[in-house]
Amino acid sequence: MAASFSPLMTSVLMRVPVTEAADATGVIVTVNQLALVVGVATFGTIYLNLAGRLPVSPMAGDFSRLSAHAVSVTFVALAGVAVAGGVLAAARAVTGRRS
Repeated sequence: MAASFSPLMTSVLMRVPVTEAADATGVIVTVNQLALVVGVATFGTIYLNLAGRLPVSPMAGDFSRLSAHAVSVTFVALAGVAVAGGVLAAARAVTGRRS
């Protein structure tokens, strides 16, 4: 997140007039925070739905296997979204250079 925030702010604010830079910065940061909240809620929901309920007894050994499966599926979903975002960003960079 830290590696992508500075280039995002730079590329967006380069296209904004100086008189509107403060407003544009506020909008960018707000949208970024909303996207983070939605992402955490979405992938948290995936994990919690796959993991199921916590066991009543600590000796219930099946929960660790369910939890590991839930983590694996959630990581695969996160990786898929990250790859899709990278492909879209690369495609946009290539088309942006042509125009």
